[in-house]
Amino acid sequence: MTGLRSLAGRPIAEDERRGAFWIAAAILACAALALLLLPGGEAALAPPPEQEATVAAPPGPAPHRARPLAQPLAAARRFLGGYLPFLYGRGSARAVAAAAPSLRDRLAASRLRVPPAASERHPRVVGLDGRRLASGRVLVMARIADGGAAIYPVSLTLARRSGRWLVVAVGTD
Repeated sequence: MTGLRSLAGRPIAEDERRGAFWIAAAILACAALALLLLPGGEAALAPPPEQEATVAAPPGPAPHRARPLAQPLAAARRFLGGYLPFLYGRGSARAVAAAAPSLRDRLAASRLRVPPAASERHPRVVGLDGRRLASGRVLVMARIADGGAAIYPVSLTLARRSGRWLVVAVGTD
């Protein structure tokens, strides 16, 4: 035990310091990889959502009662069905459903350059959460997996226009 105390009290040489750094970095990288490989690992690393609304039907209500965010979430899913292929270079902006005309025009006018590696990926929605905003709009956070190393978020702002929910703004966080 005294041998360990004497080692702990002495200064660390520069080469020992570098070695200790790389060992610690490898341990942290392995721990992060292990967390990602565990079921639900991506969710464990994500920050907790604020005032997230549930999409699942609450137990016990009448079946004819509509869920509060069902329509905006359905519109967001329709939008993403056209937007993701467009984003990856396999679709046109005009084919993006549930988009406000001004947003569709901005998408069509954008000069989207897609790297070859990205155009070969197949994005899919792995999660969709929504919450109402004070302005009467709905913020939807979509989680997208495309076969890459990470799942990434896309935020959609929806507004009710002419009796329909339309995406008026889109962004990545």
